[in-house]
Amino acid sequence: MKSNFVADLNKDGYLDIVIDCYDRGTTAIYWGSESGYNPSNITFLPNNWAVHNIEVGDVNKDNWLDICLPNVNGGTNYIYWVSSNGYSPSNCSYLSCEPGIAQGLSVADLDKNEYLDLVFTGFNNMNVSYIYWGSNSGFNTRDTLFTGPCFGGSSIADFNQDGSLDIFCNSHTNFSYFFWVPSFTTNTALPVSYDHYGMFREIGNVYNRKYYEDYISSVFDAGEEVNWGIIYWDDSLPSGTSIHFFVRSGDTPNPDNSWSIWDSLGKGEEIPDSLNSRYLQYQARLKYTNPAYLPYLYEVRIDYGPSTRLILEPNYADSTLPAYRIDYNIRVMNMGIGLDTVDLRYQHNTNWQIGLFDSTGMNPLIDHNNNSIPDVIININDTILIVLSVIPPGNAQGGEVDSLRHIGNSNINPLLVDTAYIATRIRRVVGILVEPDQVGYTIAGVPKSYDLWVYNQGTNRDTVDLYYQHNKPWGIVLLDSSGLPLTDHNNNGFVDLWVSSLDSTRFRLVVYSQDTASNGVADILILMGRSTLNPVVRDSVRVITIIWGMGSIIIFPDQNANGLPGNWVNFLITARNNQNFVDTIDLRYIDRLGYSYQFLDSTNNPLTDHNNNCLVDLPGIGSSGGEIDFNLRVLVPSNIPAGTGDTIFVYGYSGRDTVLRDSSINILTVGTFAQVRIEPNQGDSGAVGDSIDYLLWSENLGNASDVIDLVVINGAFGYSLRDKDGNLLIDTDGDGMRDLGVVNPFGGCESLLVRVRILQADSGEVDTVVVWIISFVQILVWNMI
Repeated sequence: MKSNFVADLNKDGYLDIVIDCYDRGTTAIYWGSESGYNPSNITFLPNNWAVHNIEVGDVNKDNWLDICLPNVNGGTNYIYWVSSNGYSPSNCSYLSCEPGIAQGLSVADLDKNEYLDLVFTGFNNMNVSYIYWGSNSGFNTRDTLFTGPCFGGSSIADFNQDGSLDIFCNSHTNFSYFFWVPSFTTNTALPVSYDHYGMFREIGNVYNRKYYEDYISSVFDAGEEVNWGIIYWDDSLPSGTSIHFFVRSGDTPNPDNSWSIWDSLGKGEEIPDSLNSRYLQYQARLKYTNPAYLPYLYEVRIDYGPSTRLILEPNYADSTLPAYRIDYNIRVMNMGIGLDTVDLRYQHNTNWQIGLFDSTGMNPLIDHNNNSIPDVIININDTILIVLSVIPPGNAQGGEVDSLRHIGNSNINPLLVDTAYIATRIRRVVGILVEPDQVGYTIAGVPKSYDLWVYNQGTNRDTVDLYYQHNKPWGIVLLDSSGLPLTDHNNNGFVDLWVSSLDSTRFRLVVYSQDTASNGVADILILMGRSTLNPVVRDSVRVITIIWGMGSIIIFPDQNANGLPGNWVNFLITARNNQNFVDTIDLRYIDRLGYSYQFLDSTNNPLTDHNNNCLVDLPGIGSSGGEIDFNLRVLVPSNIPAGTGDTIFVYGYSGRDTVLRDSSINILTVGTFAQVRIEPNQGDSGAVGDSIDYLLWSENLGNASDVIDLVVINGAFGYSLRDKDGNLLIDTDGDGMRDLGVVNPFGGCESLLVRVRILQADSGEVDTVVVWIISFVQILVWNMI
């Protein structure tokens, strides 16, 4: 025998001894017990002459210790796995190595993947060493260290204190080597003289070689349920060391499933009331970073006393949605205090609405002891149920958490306090909607724009990725509501939109059809929206764009104008080309009354016929909305009555496809022109007392019927205005002046008499009178004799 290992293999509290070479082909385990060791209490495991550096560790992380044996003969090394039945020859794995004499073995987690790695060394024909890398699937890979023969083994530790483990190989040559992390290809050689028969043990926990050890105390029996108090301990902690304490409790002598879980405590901390029980056990984990400096634990003290308690339970962790109330049923327990009033309050980290109610969840708790805190009155050894409600606001985001401490205070003994911890989380709900589906029409080469919306129906702001597929090689552009191109905010190769919870964002999709697209061709595009919070959540919208015709031309605007007889009237008109090519637009004039007209360009030069089809035209109008202005000049005939309306159509025809046409409608109304005349000038004589009649006529030279008013001015004799039959004229239009009634236009004539009666006058005396006629249509138009 050259090696052994001591550990509690079966977890019965007694150390067991593994002997590497009980005989040349057998390893033996002597099982420890209360009565010590007995040659009959032994387990034999076959080996292939395992005589040096055996190791024990939890290689497969099942919390049981496995046995690793390097074998001198056969080119294989053994791992014996433990099971519920212990160790057996059939439960063994074999690791191959080069033929030679395998003697050395070290165990540690070199690559920090939480699995132990194995370093095998040897001598004679075995001039290299091996690292077998542990993993969750076993030892599937290995690396080679060029060490030369190692007659004795290796050791693993953090030799240069860089936080990682290094390997020392005890070489049976002129040099032994330190192999440094991480590659283990760099090394430092130390001169030796055929060093051999070294035996090493890795420092650290026997299960995982980590730098800590656990001490678990025996179970302490208080004789009855007690209130466990404050825990103290005395220790010595060199630099880089620490001690961590845990306690657990229960009401059975041996820990079982009814016991509490381990609860971590600091020195001088009070054991929670929830652990009050008859039995208690503690665990101390002693940790270190440098094996040269280890922690010491000297003494542990725990106070305890009678169990008089106030309990609020249970603790909760649950979730809800924004604006949805969630109720928690809380038990308030009075353990031996006496009839008590328990104040109930809370502290939490949000402004969410909190309510305290009786067991129905409807009636708010009241303040019985007038201290402005709601409370319950509870008998000794009794339990009262209450309801605590939490209502998050409507704008709460998924993942937000309200952490609440629900605190109960005894009024009999203010030192009796207990707390229930309640965590309420907003559930993350993800939902998006892209809409609406649309069908649009355009002409070839003319962009078609669609307004779309992304709705976020979830509880969190989301970044919605947008992408599409379609069946035509047409251009597609995605713009925001202001017309700027969308960008990729989350750097995943897709443009996207930020959309707040329960909100929507508008964006624009523009389809650019080809100039050569045929009439009736359709592009069917599926636009997808995908949630970044949960990429499984997505929605789509279908947009169909149809080519409708080859384009259009437009003649505009429709207009109304007035003109006087004998005058020219001008209409300013625009021709627009909405086709996808440059075109010449022919013009034609059609009206109802046959007025004379002229087509002029914008500088009043006559338009001509450029394409020799007997129609004047507008050449070279640009595509896709190009425009040219031109003038239509119309002559109103001199004999057209006022109010006469003429409807004039100005047609435009595509010079390439006469089916494409449009027209503007221009309505010309003849205005009113007024002109009146009275004739002739006359003279006569008579004696005093005579009456003399002067026959005159009045003529309407305007283009509208008119009422001709008459006024006599400056007469010294007696004058009267009469019709041709001698009757006094009257005022027919109510303007205070005598008139001839309605006189037809364009030379209509009415006669009248001016009767003069000669009053007292001297012989030879002359009287002159002026007769005015005035147009009723235009009072500024007049004539006189």
